[in-house]
Amino acid sequence: MKHAHATHVAVTLQTPDGRVILDLNDDGSGFDTAAEFPGHLGLRSMRERVAAIGGEVSVTSSSGRGTRVSAWVPLSH
Repeated sequence: MKHAHATHVAVTLQTPDGRVILDLNDDGSGFDTAAEFPGHLGLRSMRERVAAIGGEVSVTSSSGRGTRVSAWVPLSH
């Protein structure tokens, strides 16, 4: 809500194939995922923390079209 100005957010949590998958989708303002945000470590920090336990994070967004953040980690970790 702080950054996206979203009115709806959908959160799903699944455990297929020995993984935990978390998906967040919003209808907010979106952003350019390739842009640098000096002083803001949010996405980089998420990716680093998830990678540290063997998972991955992907972010899909575009201006005016909302954002999807998907993260998965292995259950065995």
